[in-house]
Amino acid sequence: MRLLTHNMLASNIKGVTNGFPLKIQVEKVVEKQVEINHDFLRNIFPKIDWKAFSDASRIMGYDEMPEEPPEPSVLESNVEFLGKFHHALLELHLEEGALLCPETGRKFPVNKGIPNMLLLEDEEDTPSVVKGIKRLLCKETGNQNTEDHLKNQLRQSTQFDFVDLQSFLHKRHPQIFDFSYYLLLLRRVMRSELTSDISFE
Repeated sequence: MRLLTHNMLASNIKGVTNGFPLKIQVEKVVEKQVEINHDFLRNIFPKIDWKAFSDASRIMGYDEMPEEPPEPSVLESNVEFLGKFHHALLELHLEEGALLCPETGRKFPVNKGIPNMLLLEDEEDTPSVVKGIKRLLCKETGNQNTEDHLKNQLRQSTQFDFVDLQSFLHKRHPQIFDFSYYLLLLRRVMRSELTSDISFE
């Protein structure tokens, strides 16, 4: 699990009001080389919750990220900083460990780099799950129309085209995100009778 992924995840346990950022429990960290893309780094920078990212990088054993976010101009002129930002964001992987809900302490295991965020039946709060999916998709696509599209599909159709959506997201961020977990949750929501009353607010 990359720190970019960690920065997008939150605890959606029913009743939790402070589910972000998830605390990191480290057992094994690995480094996986990724080709640097300066334009991607500049575009993703304003979407990052910097304090959560900076704290997480130190927990993962990398202390080169400042506590305060740099000025955007630094990303235009400082190639050395871009390299460090790239390394922390995309090349550090939590291979084994856990993510902990900051409010309840509920542990979500990370095995072979994959966080298991599935909730028990009594922990689920369907509207919160949907809001989390909406937040992620709108944030990653940069398209606020995604919200209306999801809402209309959920309320009017049982034939949501998950293949096209996943393909679109992977084209937007190739080899970075695995959206299958969120699409699985969306499928589960669509099977629920609550879909007609879903609020994205």
